[in-house]
Amino acid sequence: MNSLSHFDSYQPCLPPEILDLFVDALYDCPYINSKSPTLRACSLVSRAFAARARKYLFERVDLRVTTETIEQAEDIYEIMSWTPRALGSGGHLSGIAPFIRVLSVDIWCAQRSVVVRAENVLSAIFQGLHGPEHGIEDLFLSYEEVWGNIGLGLRHSLSDLLRSPRLKTLSLTGFLGLPTMLLVGSRIEDLTLDSIESDDQPCFYSSRYPVHERTYPQLKHLSVRLTDSDHVIPLLETSTTSALNLVSEFSASIDTDDDYMDLVPLLRRMEKTLQTISLNFGSGTHIRTLITHYLNFDAFPDSYFQPEYLVPVDLSKMPNLTEIQFTYDGSSEVSYSDGLRITIILLSMLCAPPSLHTLDMTFITDHTWSPDDPSLPPLIKTLTMPAELNGWTELNGVIAEMTMVKKVVMTICTISCKGNEEATKELSERVERLMRTAMPHFSGTGKVPELVLQFPVADEDEEDEEEGNEDETENGDESKDEDEDESENETWLD
Repeated sequence: MNSLSHFDSYQPCLPPEILDLFVDALYDCPYINSKSPTLRACSLVSRAFAARARKYLFERVDLRVTTETIEQAEDIYEIMSWTPRALGSGGHLSGIAPFIRVLSVDIWCAQRSVVVRAENVLSAIFQGLHGPEHGIEDLFLSYEEVWGNIGLGLRHSLSDLLRSPRLKTLSLTGFLGLPTMLLVGSRIEDLTLDSIESDDQPCFYSSRYPVHERTYPQLKHLSVRLTDSDHVIPLLETSTTSALNLVSEFSASIDTDDDYMDLVPLLRRMEKTLQTISLNFGSGTHIRTLITHYLNFDAFPDSYFQPEYLVPVDLSKMPNLTEIQFTYDGSSEVSYSDGLRITIILLSMLCAPPSLHTLDMTFITDHTWSPDDPSLPPLIKTLTMPAELNGWTELNGVIAEMTMVKKVVMTICTISCKGNEEATKELSERVERLMRTAMPHFSGTGKVPELVLQFPVADEDEEDEEEGNEDETENGDESKDEDEDESENETWLD
């Protein structure tokens, strides 16, 4: 009989490739909904598992830096900078920086002492996120602060990070007084500017990525929200060079008439290469999981959004423009009237080029109808109104004048009868019949555009789960999560 000591000394050893395949299979398994908790639990089994799980556990890092949660940012930096006592050990959680591909940071600190602490740790994190052999690909940074008031260390580290050759996607929110030369020397292809202002301030010399020529990034995608073109254009071009020469997709939110007219100088600079324009208006934010990646913004329509304040926007000089998208996000409302009215106004004000062949319109409202409700759903009411009062019929007339359009995609979010899939299906079919009746242009003879109707419905279980998670966070479970993270880190670091 073998002794217990002999039994304990036996260490089963599997090839690293087998262990890696096991962790990869856990991540790719379609039957596991909570992949991150599963991988965290798996990482506690052995260092070899933990080493492989790093690429999945830290692929995306989201930090909301507040007075209560600043320790989370400090924990991330501790794991990034930690090295094991035994450098020859088979696996560990050190060296996670090369595995971080996406970083999202939302800084919201009121106390000055916490602000200094947060900026110091973020400066250290930014410095570790890029190097000769690694670098993050996507950066989302929200900070409502004047650039000149930000600590010198954070300004330096952010300027360096923006010039990392691997950084392709950048979203900046809330910054005021951004140096107009901030993006010079970067390789960014997808840029989002939300509520920012630029200023002719000096930018820092980067010893890590020295700029020999004042070259701008060659953007492919540009999104603008609550930012005047007077602040966007100085960030992206000078009299001799521009970042707008290759933009193929442009997205903007429209709050007022001024926002609409403010698009003109930007569009003029992209007219040779632009292929898709996405205009977003409405209110609400929780619908982002329901629809396509184009719906990146929310806006709030102004009561002064009237056609008499607008002049036509000439798109006829855009030889490559093939698609225009309109998104009305009225997720805090139940009526479609405002969305229809603004869509008709915008569509009427556009002078489209012959190359345009697709219109994509999305309407989102917050309405779930019960089959027991004797009243008609709001959408049905708008579709059954007399022709002279029917907004859909008016929209039909505007589209009929755009003879170059070959396809119209209409997405209605959300049409649902809560807890009744059969009733939801019947309601969707009824809406489609009424829609085609109210828009006879698509049923005419000859070459008429194709009308595609889509009715995506949110997964109620997923919504409930997300709301539950948000409630837990608001009720103070963040401190509990921090304690659990610290406990797990201690286990990994032993």
